[in-house]
Amino acid sequence: MKSSTTTPEFIPIQRSEAMDLAETAYARLADVLEGIRDDQWQLPTDCAGWTVRDMAGHILGACDRPLHIASSSASKSHRCDGLGGRGFSSSTR
Repeated sequence: MKSSTTTPEFIPIQRSEAMDLAETAYARLADVLEGIRDDQWQLPTDCAGWTVRDMAGHILGACDRPLHIASSSASKSHRCDGLGGRGFSSSTR
């Protein structure tokens, strides 16, 4: 007897909607990062061996990656635009 796997249906969205969703997500991330006190950056997370600073750098690096891929010039400096110029970048780590 074969077991069947149900694949969820994904409804495609327009690029503009995806960008709006990303901007909202980055703004929420910035709010969380701004709320971290200086004494909390070196605290451990649930990920063994990772501090809060490590995790923030990892997440920011992940949001920065698509910007590097899309860039026509590898020498340009990029940031997560959705963070609203709050001074966060993957190099913060």
